[in-house]
Amino acid sequence: MSEPAMLADHIDEQSEAILAVWRATVERDGDAPEVGRLSRAEFNDHIPDLLERLGDRLRGRPSNLTVEGKLHGTDRWSRGYNIAEVVVEFGHLRTALTRATLEFAHQHQWNLAQLNAAFESINEVLDEATSVSVRQFQEASRAETQKALSEVKKRQNAIEDAWIAAKLEKSKLRTILNSLPLAVWVVDAEGTVIGVNEEAERLSIFAQKADVGRTNVYQLGSENQILRPDGTPFPLEELSILRALHGESASQEELIWVIQGEARTVSIKSAPLTDAVGAILGAVAVVQDITGRRLAEEQLRRERDFSRTITETLAEGLSTFDLNGRITFVNPAALQMLGWTGEELLGKNIHETIHDERPDRTRDPAEEHPILGVLHTGLTAQGDEVFVRKDGSKFFVAYTASPIISSGRIVGVAQAFRDITERKRLEARLATSEAQFRTIAEKSPVMIWRTDVEGQCDYVNQTWLDFRGGCGSHLDLGEHWASAVHPDDLELFQNSYREAFARREPFEVTYRLRRSDGQFRWISDRGTPYADAQGTFLGYLGSCLDITERINLETSLEQQRELAEEGSRHKTRLVSALSHDARTPLNAVVLAAQLLEIHFDGGADAEVQTCLRTIRHSVRNVLDLLGDLLNLSKIDAGALPAEISRFPLEQVLAECVASIEPQARVKGLKVQLEPGSLAGHSLETDRSKLKQILSNLLSNALRYTEKGHIRIYGVLTDDQIRIAVEDSGIGIRLSDQGRIFDEFAILDNPQRAEGGTGLGLAICRRLASLLKGEITLRSTAGVGSTFTLVLPSSALTLNQPASDYDNSFESPASPFGAILVAEDHVDSRQTLARVLRRMGYRVLEASNGRDVLAVAKQERLLAVLMDVNMPLMDGIEATLALRADAQHQGLPIFALTGDVTLVNQHRIGEAGVNGYLEKPVTWEALKQALGTLGNRAEA
Repeated sequence: MSEPAMLADHIDEQSEAILAVWRATVERDGDAPEVGRLSRAEFNDHIPDLLERLGDRLRGRPSNLTVEGKLHGTDRWSRGYNIAEVVVEFGHLRTALTRATLEFAHQHQWNLAQLNAAFESINEVLDEATSVSVRQFQEASRAETQKALSEVKKRQNAIEDAWIAAKLEKSKLRTILNSLPLAVWVVDAEGTVIGVNEEAERLSIFAQKADVGRTNVYQLGSENQILRPDGTPFPLEELSILRALHGESASQEELIWVIQGEARTVSIKSAPLTDAVGAILGAVAVVQDITGRRLAEEQLRRERDFSRTITETLAEGLSTFDLNGRITFVNPAALQMLGWTGEELLGKNIHETIHDERPDRTRDPAEEHPILGVLHTGLTAQGDEVFVRKDGSKFFVAYTASPIISSGRIVGVAQAFRDITERKRLEARLATSEAQFRTIAEKSPVMIWRTDVEGQCDYVNQTWLDFRGGCGSHLDLGEHWASAVHPDDLELFQNSYREAFARREPFEVTYRLRRSDGQFRWISDRGTPYADAQGTFLGYLGSCLDITERINLETSLEQQRELAEEGSRHKTRLVSALSHDARTPLNAVVLAAQLLEIHFDGGADAEVQTCLRTIRHSVRNVLDLLGDLLNLSKIDAGALPAEISRFPLEQVLAECVASIEPQARVKGLKVQLEPGSLAGHSLETDRSKLKQILSNLLSNALRYTEKGHIRIYGVLTDDQIRIAVEDSGIGIRLSDQGRIFDEFAILDNPQRAEGGTGLGLAICRRLASLLKGEITLRSTAGVGSTFTLVLPSSALTLNQPASDYDNSFESPASPFGAILVAEDHVDSRQTLARVLRRMGYRVLEASNGRDVLAVAKQERLLAVLMDVNMPLMDGIEATLALRADAQHQGLPIFALTGDVTLVNQHRIGEAGVNGYLEKPVTWEALKQALGTLGNRAEA
């Protein structure tokens, strides 16, 4: 359909509205001649015909009905109107049609050519109608006619001017609308979009320019999702633009418009468009995209909530005040510290209410207060202050005050503060403590120093200055101290300090330091790292103590100890030599007595037998004394260490009991062995020392018990092994029990059966100590005594087979070998040789080591009994020489010695002997040692 045809349809549809505009124009036009109502009504009847002709003309359809024909044949024109009035009436109609055309052209976005073509058609029809009317009034005067035509021309020019003005107004309006940040939509009465501005084009909620004339607002619900702010659907019928089409101005402050999955938040204001008589022509909607504003508001709300949460949960107090010092904000922490409520504080003067006193308790005028001073300086202030609580009590705070700036101007101050009362109290205590420390340090007789984290000494006390002669006020540990350290100790000092400092650990070093008088003094230097409350390393604290006197004393004591040890070693050697030299002649005596007993074979008279018993008894006493002295000497010299082995405990107990049973039977005593809870266990300790202790205790019990019993029993507890020797003997008085274990302690007891050396129990106690145990005593005089050996239970295990010591040796293959006795003491050598011959052996003799080697080359030897100490070549050298000869590497050699110290035993063992016989050698010992030889030569 062409544009004029569309305009024709619009005129048809809007004919009543056009007529109404025309009538309203006529009514208010004062220039029109006064006519009667009947005549005007009659003229109005012709207007619809005129509009119909105009429509035909715009549609391009021919019409036989003309205005002229319609007007001719009636005299109503002449009866009611003159020519001028008719022209004016047509002018008013032209105005109404022009207005309707402009509205239509605006709605349909016509261009200027389209609009001009429409106006040409309208003007042609109206000009033709005007001409016809003018011709009907040809009887009127030409002057009046010219006047009417002039009036028409004026009206026509006014219409053209109005059209141009409307065009300019439209352009101006479009420019204004496009420059607005608001989206504008215009819809007609049916809801069809007839116009949008550029912002509406961008927002694309209702329609874009391309959709003008096609999109209807009643279809919005099918294409878009409209939600309330809470996310619930918004009813389409309540949309403001639809309500405006019903004549109601309405708005929605906030809607969520979902377009192609994208949500936009908008506000809409809508109003109806009406004509002059109030008829609804359409509606206009103004839409503002507030998505960004809502996001900003939401962000601001979150930030405010976040800030509020922080300020409300902040442990520090926070407050603000304005330019007049009035409090505008206080957080909960500040209220709690101050004891006020928010309502009580807000609006009050901060200085008068909270702080009016300095930390030193002096008055603090407002004009001098540093927090209020921030208002004038604009600079952040920090420090300590005294604040006042509601109840009047005061407390220390540490504060930070900063200006609040808005638009480049200071509008107030924000201050944060925390209660430091406890810190101040601790600082005061620390200051007191530091003062006390300095007093103590300065008065201390010990030299005290301190370093920083770099190892630089930043403090020494007066004692140090006195020691160094006042030259150490600014010491560097790595330089000044080093220059005063003795050159021989410098490396030790520096390494100790540097290594400890690198590892942040304590150190202690002893070195010599030069005193102010030039003398080097021994110094014990101790340093310890120190830190603050948070554990941050701050440096070292140390002290130097002059230990020169102690060093000198220790040196003296060490010298005395060495002298004592040397004396002990001399004593040990003396006792060892005495033991050897005494045992050698006793060896001859014992063996001679045994030969006499064998010779008489029980046939000697009573006096000879008494003499022999006296010899045996006396020799045994001398040997016991020598043994005790030697044992005591070895323990004192540390030459008797424990030799740990594992063995069945019951076996050792049985052996100890067996050693005294013959004598006990003679005295009519009963010896009882009761292992108790120790049965079935092995003991891991020194077997020989344990046996020596128990044998000594049993021997003492036998010596001092004349009737009753002797009992040895065991008890096992959680942490102890207890082996007790109990007797029913004479007992020990309470006054003597304290010294019973002393050396050479011989009690003055009239009931003593016989004497002793007084060393046995002293040796037992020392041996027990070597076994990590002790010996206890429980005794009642006249009733009996119980000596208990206590050992740690950790040494006890379940019984395991213990390997016996194997000292067997291969005997020579030849049955005709001889036994060589090498001994420089003639009596001892000859007596031992006679005993061996009596035992059935062929015997050879030698008096030194050289003779031994000579005999060994000439004779086939069964064994050698080698004395250790001989002239020319001793027994050790002779043994080594024999072992170096392949022919004699398997020759059994037994050492003869009276020195049974551990050192001597070790020396003998290294020479390669098969065993040793302790002097004096007994018949039983010889038989046991030589019993393994197997073959003997004929005597």
